Amino acid sequence: MWNTIAAVVVGGLISSLSGIAAVYFQAVSTKRKRMDEIMAERKVTADAEAYSRVKRLQGLLYENLDEAWAHMCRSEEWFFNNRIFLPGNFPNKWITTRNWLSELVIWRRDNLKTPSEQVELLKKIEGITAEAIDEVYKDVGGKRIETEDHCPEN
Repeated sequence: MWNTIAAVVVGGLISSLSGIAAVYFQAVSTKRKRMDEIMAERKVTADAEAYSRVKRLQGLLYENLDEAWAHMCRSEEWFFNNRIFLPGNFPNKWITTRNWLSELVIWRRDNLKTPSEQVELLKKIEGITAEAIDEVYKDVGGKRIETEDHCPEN
């Protein structure tokens, strides 16, 4: 009889421990899934904002260099708050853009380089911003919209 009682008690303990372990692992799994969902949401938001900020910068590069620099400065807090959510090499390209743009602003302000050297650096900045946009496209699985000139020839 004691053997039966001992077997029931041991079986109950094993069953209880199994139930506790199952609940624990389910809670851990649920927490991890929720964390993954939050990370995915933040990545999508960061990608959209990264695209928007770089496209705005590209527009400003030829309109108003000082405003382009101001845009980079205003974007610093956003960048550092979101850098872990930004795609691939985007953070490196952003920092390179910022550094080159800073250099170009100084060159122009202080007449340190010739206009052709300034244009050359501006073209490098244009190229690195295009690469930054490509990083966003890669992350979201999209492709750049390629346009062709469909104007009729005269």
